[in-house]
Amino acid sequence: VDALRVRAAEGLKQYERNHLLTLQQAAGDGQILQTGKLTLNLALHSAFFDGKPVELTTTEFKILLCLVQAAPHPVQPAQLVKTALGYSCSALEAADIIKFHIHHLRQKIEPDPLKPQHIKTIRFEGYLWCS
Repeated sequence: VDALRVRAAEGLKQYERNHLLTLQQAAGDGQILQTGKLTLNLALHSAFFDGKPVELTTTEFKILLCLVQAAPHPVQPAQLVKTALGYSCSALEAADIIKFHIHHLRQKIEPDPLKPQHIKTIRFEGYLWCS
């Protein structure tokens, strides 16, 4: 059991070194977006929050990227649908579609999803990324 723990710790250290190297290389290429505790690697379509990997779907990654790039301005659901899913729809349909994805993003990123600090809802305007 101790040998397993030692091996797991070594594996984690190696992962962190590789991750740091990848981040440094990507940052030099302008492929890294960092805002507060969130790091988005555009080349690898990966996200890290507070140094920990966040498993996102492609749609969630695109929505999060759109919110981060638009900050400090809110993004309307219809624009998020167009950017993340690639089609246009009514404002009502977009609100329903995006609400689902925002819920899942909050579950993955927010310390308390019921009291979001990072992905805020701005009534009648859309969603806003706050770092």
